[in-house]
Amino acid sequence: MPFKEELITEIDEYVTSHLPKDDWYENYFSFIEDRQLAERLEKEYKTIRYIYKILEGLKSTDELLLAQIRIQVIFYASIYEAMVHYLLFDKLKDREEVKELFFIIMPVEVSIPQHKKVKIIEALEHNGSKILTYEKRKKKTIESKIRFDSKADAMCKIGLIDEKLKKELVKFYEYRNAIHIHAEIKKDIEYELTMAIDSYRRFQVFREQILLGLKKLEQNEPI
Repeated sequence: MPFKEELITEIDEYVTSHLPKDDWYENYFSFIEDRQLAERLEKEYKTIRYIYKILEGLKSTDELLLAQIRIQVIFYASIYEAMVHYLLFDKLKDREEVKELFFIIMPVEVSIPQHKKVKIIEALEHNGSKILTYEKRKKKTIESKIRFDSKADAMCKIGLIDEKLKKELVKFYEYRNAIHIHAEIKKDIEYELTMAIDSYRRFQVFREQILLGLKKLEQNEPI
């Protein structure tokens, strides 16, 4: 059963009085040339701010506070990920740092003559374990298999974010992946309100660093 119209209006007025006007959001992602993505990010950002203000107004505690934190982490990690993906694989796809993401170093087993293998096993025997010979090779991978920490590292190498922010983004992403109850229990993660607050506050820093980095790239300035 929905709230009465009077209550809905009162809640909406409370929330919107603590948030920027709609036109502010329209300019917030103006540096993203993909308008469909920019508009989606505007809606996502506006939505999470709205939800947060409602739960904050309720003075959430216990399970509701946990929900407030988890929702923030999920939303912001998704926004971060979408922006990183766009910057790397759309706007800056020709950068060497980005091209390198599609190659990973993998151990590949090497076949050697039996008589040489015997000598290696004798020389490297370890608790009766079987000794295998490998060499490292660079192999092509696909975009969907590139780890987020690798993407964040590329962002840092290009000069779009600094080392401190890179580590924080990776941590937010780890929190997002641990949202699943089994993973959360296994990793023994204790969700705290600071996680939600940090994921929001770092977003402003994230945007500012990206804008500065893009400006320097456009002007061919050293990062």
